[in-house]
Amino acid sequence: MPNKFTRRAVTTGALATFGLAATRVSAQAWPSRPIRFVVPFPAGNAGDITARLLSTRLSEKLGASIVVENRAGASGMIGTQSVKASEPDGYTFLVTSLSPMVVMPATRADLPYEPQKDFSAVALVGRTAMALVSSKSMSGQNVKDVLADVKASPGKYNYGHIGTGSLSHLSMALMIRAAGLEMTAVPYKGSGEVMTELIAGRIHLMWDGMTSSLPQVQAGTVRGLAVNSGTRSSLAPDLPTLRESNVPVSHDIDAWTGVLAPRGTPAEIIEKMNAEIGLIIKDAAFKEKARALFLDPYEPASPAYFQDYLRTELDKWVAVHKAAGIQTVR
Repeated sequence: MPNKFTRRAVTTGALATFGLAATRVSAQAWPSRPIRFVVPFPAGNAGDITARLLSTRLSEKLGASIVVENRAGASGMIGTQSVKASEPDGYTFLVTSLSPMVVMPATRADLPYEPQKDFSAVALVGRTAMALVSSKSMSGQNVKDVLADVKASPGKYNYGHIGTGSLSHLSMALMIRAAGLEMTAVPYKGSGEVMTELIAGRIHLMWDGMTSSLPQVQAGTVRGLAVNSGTRSSLAPDLPTLRESNVPVSHDIDAWTGVLAPRGTPAEIIEKMNAEIGLIIKDAAFKEKARALFLDPYEPASPAYFQDYLRTELDKWVAVHKAAGIQTVR
């Protein structure tokens, strides 16, 4: 006759088996209601464009509507925290660019989340270089002349960014240190606000993702100067790299976008979402549409690959923020 410990073990095992079965059933029935794509940035950001490009196609494939929700603020921390706090049931996903997941964690010790602990990688989607753009109020027509003007007048010129330790801030800090410049930093809530000020001539320089900066360059409202990736971008081949412009920055930067889920989301759902996104980003029509919006799709990669990539990226950005001379926020 089993003793109380044996009965407890049997009961615990039965409950665990029931829970696993329930998860499998839940995953098999998924999706049975609308899915939320939370973007921790305003409309027009690379993460927002990624979410909207994916949502229509995924809705068709999954047979469920996908609602894109922009929850901007604090360089992406507000929206990211909201996804961490969501139920890990496969109905809430974070669609983001790299800033909240690897840039901010490398520069802030006060984050309300831990990327590796609180999120599961789902799929890498695309990338875009950062572009250096200037106000047309500046006389320089290229990187060399603009930076020469800034260097000749220490403290006269300013630049906009979307928060201390953000990608736009770190990109500028790296360049300022490499070129020996002195500029005033002006923080904003989002790149759209910085762009408005840049067009008006109240801000002189900014680093911004191509998804939001190149349309303004093409419209002639601001001047495109350079990219900070290792090679020229196929999305804007006329823009030189900083290294080509003789600015010896210590790190090259590519701004990626991807989809993540709250930790604890069933593996079957993550694999299903990864597989469907992989089929979408391989599609020629999707690639054409994405590139028209300055987003270059990756080749499909597994959730495990993306999770490892996040670790590698975090190590890189720890090195970047040290090279930029930015103190960790505590």
